[in-house]
Amino acid sequence: MYQCQLDVVAYTKDSRLMKVFAQVPVGERFHLTYQQYEQVTESNKGIGDIIVWDLDEPRRILDELIAGCKESAVFVLCAGTDDLQVLSQEQLEQFAYVMTKPLTMDLIYYHFKQLLDKIALKKDLWLTQNYLETTIDTIPDMVWFKDINGVHLKVNDSFCKAVDKSKKQVEGRGHCYIWDLNMEEYEKGEFVCLETDEIVQEKKEICLFDEKVKCKDGMRLLKTYKAPIFSESGEVLGTVGIAHDITSLSNLYVELKILLDSLPFSVAMLDTNNIIQSANTRLARVFGVEKEKMTGTTFAEWGAVVALTPVENTEKRYRAHIPLTGEDIVLEMLKEKLIDVFDNTVGYLVMFRDITLEQQVYEKNLLDANTDYLTGLYNRRYLNEYIEKNRGKHCLSLLYLDVDNFKQVNDSYGHPIGDKVLVDIANQLKKYFTDQKIFRLGGDEFLVVLPDKNDIDEIKKIAHEVRVIMEKRFKEDLNYPMLSVSIGVARDTEAAISPDDLLKRGDAALYLAKQNGKNCICVWN
Repeated sequence: MYQCQLDVVAYTKDSRLMKVFAQVPVGERFHLTYQQYEQVTESNKGIGDIIVWDLDEPRRILDELIAGCKESAVFVLCAGTDDLQVLSQEQLEQFAYVMTKPLTMDLIYYHFKQLLDKIALKKDLWLTQNYLETTIDTIPDMVWFKDINGVHLKVNDSFCKAVDKSKKQVEGRGHCYIWDLNMEEYEKGEFVCLETDEIVQEKKEICLFDEKVKCKDGMRLLKTYKAPIFSESGEVLGTVGIAHDITSLSNLYVELKILLDSLPFSVAMLDTNNIIQSANTRLARVFGVEKEKMTGTTFAEWGAVVALTPVENTEKRYRAHIPLTGEDIVLEMLKEKLIDVFDNTVGYLVMFRDITLEQQVYEKNLLDANTDYLTGLYNRRYLNEYIEKNRGKHCLSLLYLDVDNFKQVNDSYGHPIGDKVLVDIANQLKKYFTDQKIFRLGGDEFLVVLPDKNDIDEIKKIAHEVRVIMEKRFKEDLNYPMLSVSIGVARDTEAAISPDDLLKRGDAALYLAKQNGKNCICVWN
């Protein structure tokens, strides 16, 4: 990434130095120029990045050159043992490298290569530090490095912002000072995070924690990743931590939870695999299941527990059985997708509304609309609807019944007695036809629909048994010997026949039975 231009200036009378220097290979990022001067003048002072002094009196380099050179300049001293002895330790430390005379070409090569390697290593270290500083300061989350004792060695800008202190104030300090903790809080371990450091050091692996800390803005909740830092021998030297402030998100979750719990509906949140992630209190209360037991189960598993089944002929209504109370309820379910900012489905929001009473009213109204108020049998309105729906699925046969001489009962005993007779006839039909649809068409006319029955002999046998049962009931049990039933039989032998035409056939067959003397059976042909 970096390119390094270095000017090598040698104050020497030994021409071998520059020849050997030029032979030393340099790294791909480095570009070197070489200049040789046999004495110091005003024009050649204070120049160069690598300055080699190979003249007499080594003290002169300190007096004449160092003070005027650039701050980053590297100084190399070539001197004999006697010259080195006149320099103090402090003066020697001004030199990055010392070449002890006498020098051979191999020694010159070796020393200069070592010097260049040292400069390259220093540059690479600077670049690595720059990488690290820039990277962690770019991260919006808090980042820190700590030694084994919890001393902060390096932190990023987000960390400094959180604790309201500069890097200079933070680095090299412990928790008490950085987080402004008093000793009582520190000794109790509150808001210190040392325990989690110990866990990471013991496990020697990356760990995730939820940690509470005191910042300048008050208490904050952090989602913290911590990892151990190892030495070359595998020992833990310290830890690195990255903390994401989830206080706002946590508060938002609390607000959402409060909102969901305040809704008059049962609510569950599912992930994309239909696994329940959370549920509100009302859902748990309605179904008598703890929220914790719901969480983590699939929606299908939970639905099986409460026997969730769709209501017939509806899309969003379901029946459920509450195991705790044994109660059966009806729910209206609304399932909506949860969409992220990229328009991807990340889950589902499911809401249930208890509509048991509403369903009961609906079913009662539907029953009232479809049934005869006196006998409880289905009425003519529902007959047309039923035949229309089922003719494509089944072949249908009809038994059209009419009570013979029923008017005599009404005239002789009154209409209340006539109504009782009609109710009794309905009950007898219900006992015999347990799985078939039975209708009262009005007055003393009844109709039985026989789906999937088209064998005329079987149908005639059924009609005969019904006629005999009714005859016995009228004469022996009810003591109305004048009563009997006439039955007309019709079949949908043609696929194109309409419901009205099918009923007309049954009515025609019944009329013929009446004409033939009553208390008999006629089949439409």
